[in-house]
Amino acid sequence: MRHDFDPQEFVNASRLCLEDLVIIDEPVRVEPILTILRYRCGFKVDAFYVLTAETSKMRIDGSAQWLHRVIGFNPGTDDVPAVSQSTVDDFMGFLARSFPPPSQLCDLMVDGRGNFLQAVNSPMAVSKATLQILHDTSQQDVYIIKPRALDTAGNWPWQLIVESAATAAEILQRPWGTEKTSVVRELAKRGIPFRMALAVSEWNLSLPRMEKSGLHCGLGIRQPGFKTSKEEYATYEDACDDFLLCSPHAIQAALGAGGIVWRLAVQRLQPTLVAGPQSRSGHQAMDLICSVYRVLALHSTASATDYCWWPKQSTWLTSGFNMGYWTSFNEYWFQKRLCDIRFGEATPRSAKQWKDALKLHKSLALNVVQKLESLSADCL
Repeated sequence: MRHDFDPQEFVNASRLCLEDLVIIDEPVRVEPILTILRYRCGFKVDAFYVLTAETSKMRIDGSAQWLHRVIGFNPGTDDVPAVSQSTVDDFMGFLARSFPPPSQLCDLMVDGRGNFLQAVNSPMAVSKATLQILHDTSQQDVYIIKPRALDTAGNWPWQLIVESAATAAEILQRPWGTEKTSVVRELAKRGIPFRMALAVSEWNLSLPRMEKSGLHCGLGIRQPGFKTSKEEYATYEDACDDFLLCSPHAIQAALGAGGIVWRLAVQRLQPTLVAGPQSRSGHQAMDLICSVYRVLALHSTASATDYCWWPKQSTWLTSGFNMGYWTSFNEYWFQKRLCDIRFGEATPRSAKQWKDALKLHKSLALNVVQKLESLSADCL
């Protein structure tokens, strides 16, 4: 069954992405730690739980220290309430060791998919699909989010898609309303990745493909020995502003990408409404947003190294900073880095330098993310 689409509706959707966008330069507000643990991780905030000799083995020494860094929160500014500290330590200890937490602690530990869906009783529905990537031969498993009431206002004929099972489960648990546009706004506020895709037919959806090119058009090519400065960074900010303001599709792609690309886009433009299908956004555009220079080697113009003020999205996504959402520690790091740049105390880094700088407790953080993905997938 094919859907009938009004092309003008998609043009209007893209224009709406630019409405009420203003250039900002202020910190992103992150939700309290227990709120994120509840909705992202399924943590039962008011759980009655008794530690046993067996479960005590899951605790990690120095929990109060590692816990905040692993899930991305700042000790002192976003502390777990004392009454919940022990329970949270135990809960995160299970996830960090790749064990399922007890059902007394986790809403995701339910007996079967039906019981979870019945318990959350969400106005949104989730279905799993394998989608074809446009202009490519590859496929991808994703989750399609749609309202149970299909005639609800604000649900335009594009599909809201997330790649993470944890994100899909979070959407079902959150009180984010009955419209796809409202869910998109909430995801965009938190740096949670999502995509908006055009439905070609009821069972045939298409995702935009990230384009690659041999050409480099981030901040351009620089000669050997190129030196940067805070003035050079200001030039980058102006170029990024101009690019985003003139490219609604790039705004959509950046806000839906999550991670550092999302944060840099939010630094320049504050969205109040994001709607409409995303088009392809190439690596070249992402290079500009992430402030990438290509610096030629001293003795060979055929060789060059990328340097950037901020890490590339690919580096961020495989780092210990990526929890699938923007954390308060991420924000602390971002503001410190931004301050250092503007005072002339920081310079662009290579991919290897960024990889080393973003490690943190990468193995423990990865365990938490992967275990949440597994538990969430079982519920859906």
